[in-house]
Amino acid sequence: MVLPLDAMGGAYADLEIHEDGSGHVDNAERAKQNVDLEDSREALIRAGRIGGYAQAFRPPGGGKPLMEVSTTVELLRDEDAATAYLEDQFADFERMRGRRSKGVRLSRAKRFPVAGIGDEAGGVEVTVAFRKRRGYSTIVAFRRGRVVAAADLTRADRRDMRDEVQRLARVLENRVSGVLRGEELREPEPVSRSFGPDLESLTFAAKDFRGASLAHEGYMSFGDVRAFLREFDVAGRLGGSQIFYLRAMTQAFPDRRSAKADQRFVGTEKGSRSVARGFVKQLFQKESFKPVVSEAHPLRWGDRDTVGIQFFFEAPNGRMEGVLLSVQRGSLRGTVTMIGRAKDVEPNDVLTVRKKLRARLASA
Repeated sequence: MVLPLDAMGGAYADLEIHEDGSGHVDNAERAKQNVDLEDSREALIRAGRIGGYAQAFRPPGGGKPLMEVSTTVELLRDEDAATAYLEDQFADFERMRGRRSKGVRLSRAKRFPVAGIGDEAGGVEVTVAFRKRRGYSTIVAFRRGRVVAAADLTRADRRDMRDEVQRLARVLENRVSGVLRGEELREPEPVSRSFGPDLESLTFAAKDFRGASLAHEGYMSFGDVRAFLREFDVAGRLGGSQIFYLRAMTQAFPDRRSAKADQRFVGTEKGSRSVARGFVKQLFQKESFKPVVSEAHPLRWGDRDTVGIQFFFEAPNGRMEGVLLSVQRGSLRGTVTMIGRAKDVEPNDVLTVRKKLRARLASA
């Protein structure tokens, strides 16, 4: 959702992507970037931040007076969390005014009102001093639903850039709103370095399954583990199984060891019950009916990277069967879960997507 260079306007046509300031930004990386260095990864998780993406551009050779222009987009747990997060970001600038960190001193922070952008918005002008130089940044940040986004322009002079940064923020808001409406937009500028794998591109889409239509997608966070999932309504089959629901999810663990340990747990009797119960609880969390998993046990298909779970629960329209396929590669894990009537599901049919799932994980 960040702005590609050609969406910013002709004044920026000669800029080049700044790779160190571009890419996926998980909570650990965001904590390092925060103005208030007391904000930790754990604090961001508690605040409901799920993940984000940043993209920055600079003049070739470090030209002046323009130093950098960037946009960021961050996803929060819900709208209330996004509102609190937005205000906290502005408050951090005021709170840290006059303080020095890592050789950089925040000497000035002045907020200004912004109207007509997103559900709520604000701006701040910031002056930083470093290595006998000064940078003057103008930032406009806004909330649209549970997304917090910002446009940031830094110059070597004091030129008033409020109007220009608000223009960039409006362009960014249009892009964010388009994504929230379901429009497909061009990918961000390619970077050779990013803060973690692109989980969206690694996760199966509706086109990968016959008769599937997207019902929901989004990022999730489980402590140190980032995840992206897509849920589908299905009017068709996976292999020979007649199913009506399917979920694909990709998880990024901090390292290979923790991914392997979690995969091993899924393949145990205790793990299969825990995962199945958690899955069903999440699936029906907005429904008045709360089914209970009556049976769950691990499936083993003889390959070291693969485990599975077969589980059953009673629904108002009969006994349902779910089958989960889990494939681990390095610090990544991909899962596919299918649900249908118990009499219509054959567990081994989920293996029809294993080869493709392995290839997705290997492409990261």
